[in-house]
Amino acid sequence: MDGSVNGTDLVALANIILGKQAKTESADVNRDGSVNGTDIVSLSNIILGRNNAKRRAAVKASNSLSIEDFNIKAGEEADMLIDLNNANMDVTLVQFDLHLPKGLSIKQTGGDLDIDMADRTTWRKHTLDANTKGDITRFLLYSGSNALISGNSGAIIKVRLVADGTFNGGDITIDNALLVSPDQTEVKPEAYTYQIGGSVVPTPTNAQLAIEPFDIQAGEEAEMLIDLDNPDDEFTLVQFDLHLPKGLSIKQTGGELDIDMADRTTWRKHTLDANTMGDFTRFLLYSGSNALISGNSGAIIKVKLIADDAYKGGDIVIDNTLLVTPEQKEVKPDKYVYTGIKGMMMTESPSHSTIYNLSGQRIEKPSNGINIIEGKKVVMK
Repeated sequence: MDGSVNGTDLVALANIILGKQAKTESADVNRDGSVNGTDIVSLSNIILGRNNAKRRAAVKASNSLSIEDFNIKAGEEADMLIDLNNANMDVTLVQFDLHLPKGLSIKQTGGDLDIDMADRTTWRKHTLDANTKGDITRFLLYSGSNALISGNSGAIIKVRLVADGTFNGGDITIDNALLVSPDQTEVKPEAYTYQIGGSVVPTPTNAQLAIEPFDIQAGEEAEMLIDLDNPDDEFTLVQFDLHLPKGLSIKQTGGELDIDMADRTTWRKHTLDANTMGDFTRFLLYSGSNALISGNSGAIIKVKLIADDAYKGGDIVIDNTLLVTPEQKEVKPDKYVYTGIKGMMMTESPSHSTIYNLSGQRIEKPSNGINIIEGKKVVMK
């Protein structure tokens, strides 16, 4: 009401829609009885000198908002991507309310909500704002120049979420959604709900993965048994990362890791898979039917190891372990380190014509050619 219609009115109108500013009579620009995103499009058309087309009736169409698959657990942060599916209309404005379950909130940085535009939107053409009132956060994404959101599917908004210690899953809901085209066509998608699993903070337990005593030396192969000790709980899934020292690796047969299920697991009830990523191998043992790993102690996985000629012993580490019960209770045991590997390191003493192994035992220095040392063939060149 300052006598001019310009960008100042656009900012004021956005603040009214977001609940940051009190509603005024003139905020209903298109005079349809509601103050929402359609009025922003109408006002943009007036400021830009375009034909301020009359509002069309809201159309029923397969246009919707949704959330891309993601998960977050107590104590974690995660990005949530909000997708727009607008198969049969061009959209210049999106407005909606976001409801989060208890313990989950939008992260704030410097007092501002940590939200951003995603692939289909850009700060050069669009404005994104949001405001939290009570348990609702209202989002408004629009273009002062009526620029279109590019494409017809994919992410438009990225929201950084943080889960506190009380978070244990729940429903994320998007409702009161409004999509508006440059000609002021309105679409009001139905409410959308995304179920997030979450997790209770892991319960302390005596459950632990361990390695049965064994040894391997350079040039050898050996079988390593991984045990699960679970005196208090029964588990249906085991996940962990295995770290091997330099020179020691999992044997491969036909391009596949030489691993197998051991006594307490069976192919009839369980699935075992593993994949090497960089310097560790991630294992996943689970049952599609929630069948339990039998018993409370003993071997669950068998791994065939091979040591190359450069192998000199070291520690084997199991970490990032996750054990899951049929009720989806999570247990995360501490890191486990197996130090029983000695390997064999041959070193020549500078003052003696003698070689010692890691146990300090004196070994006669072999001559060039083929030698038998501790029952093994050694070729010296």
